[in-house]
Amino acid sequence: MRLNPILTIHPISPCIGAEVAGVDLGAGVSGELVATLLSALWQHKVLFFRDQRLDDIAHAALTRAMGTLVPYALRGEGADLLEMDAADGGKANVWHTDSTFEDTPPLAAVLRAVRVPGVGGDTLWANTAAACADLPGPLRAMADRLVAIHSNDYDFAGSRPGISKAAAARYAERFVHRRVLRAEHPV
Repeated sequence: MRLNPILTIHPISPCIGAEVAGVDLGAGVSGELVATLLSALWQHKVLFFRDQRLDDIAHAALTRAMGTLVPYALRGEGADLLEMDAADGGKANVWHTDSTFEDTPPLAAVLRAVRVPGVGGDTLWANTAAACADLPGPLRAMADRLVAIHSNDYDFAGSRPGISKAAAARYAERFVHRRVLRAEHPV
């Protein structure tokens, strides 16, 4: 498969994010397209693809094409996905980074919005590399000496007020009770 000649990657802010157009991710991705997308991901940190038609199988296949899929929970035939349903309490209203409790966290998360409300429902992103680069010298020197212990002992999604008991139990089974993990990473 050749790259679509109308593929465009348009930055949406000076610091983070680009919208990718002219590609149908549900049709599969070639090695050439994967290389282009990974390069854009390194440059822009977050990529947005509008109007894609992905089911669970295509979503998992796309993720596998981009790298190693980290299975959170088996949900559907061949699809290693974690469903975050806001109606069932599956949402995060706090800043977080996914899977930093791993010694080697995943390269990225691949999110797919299935139903989006007319208002709200945003997922916000932060470019921490740019934030660190913009720190005053003495503060950055201090931060360069700090480490943090990350653990799955606490999960933002399963430990909030308002989450249903069933959803909290599902998150606890997936994240906490299987095995507590801890990893040390530079701040």
